[in-house]
Amino acid sequence: MTNAQHVAKVPKVVIDLAKLGAADGPEQALLRRYVNMLRWQRHDFDGRVMTLRGEDVCAIAYALGITPDALECKLDHLDLRAGDLHREG
Repeated sequence: MTNAQHVAKVPKVVIDLAKLGAADGPEQALLRRYVNMLRWQRHDFDGRVMTLRGEDVCAIAYALGITPDALECKLDHLDLRAGDLHREG
C-alpha cells in the first residue's frame, strides 16, 4: 500500500476550536499551532470547528509520535472533538 492509499483511509476528525483554545499542555499546544496554520491556509476564521483531513491527522499523529488511530483516541481523551461529530467519513 502506498502512502497516499494509507492517508486516503484515515478518517477526518472534527476539532472543537473553543475547547482547543482553552486546552493546556504540550500536545494541545502542538495541535493548536497546526490547526491555526490550517485556518490561515484555508482562510477559515469564522468556524467553531475545524475538520482535519486524513493527511492532517497523519501529520499531527507522527509529530506526536503516535499512529493516526491513537490520535483519535487521544483527542477523545483530551475532549477536543466536536460534539457528536466524532467520526466523519
